[in-house]
Amino acid sequence: MKNMMKPCVLFFLLIINVTVLRAQAKNVEADSSSINSMVDNKSFLFVATDVTPMSGKIRYLTSEYDLKVLPDTISTYLPYFGRVTNPGLAIVNGDGGIKFEATDFTYAVTNGKKGRKNIEINIKGNIDAYKLSLIVFPNKKANLFIVSNGRQPISYGGYITEIKK
Repeated sequence: MKNMMKPCVLFFLLIINVTVLRAQAKNVEADSSSINSMVDNKSFLFVATDVTPMSGKIRYLTSEYDLKVLPDTISTYLPYFGRVTNPGLAIVNGDGGIKFEATDFTYAVTNGKKGRKNIEINIKGNIDAYKLSLIVFPNKKANLFIVSNGRQPISYGGYITEIKK
């Protein structure tokens, strides 16, 4: 009897593992379609959880900072740590963060490896120009890289979510 229990328990565990894996695969498919919808419709919020300056270590953020993407507007409220080469930027932004609202921008999406979405956004402002590269992973985690003509490059880690109405 004892010899029969071991194969039955192993078979039962195998069935449970297969069931769990199938459920996880369905969740990934649902997340993937949700990500595709948000990215294709230009309607999502990138929430930053950490920042890595060009000349420094990763800093975890305790306040909410974000990049909001809408079909006709892109706005940011992000902290900035690094060297500013255009002193006028600190005066315009007050505390030196990356804060703007733009309606004149280009937006391009390409499919990356392993279900990733690569989003390139180019913004020309009156004082500064920005190139934003956002990599979105199938689990909704994302990395944002910002290059500016008036500052050192900086990167943010976080996730994307739907914009609450």
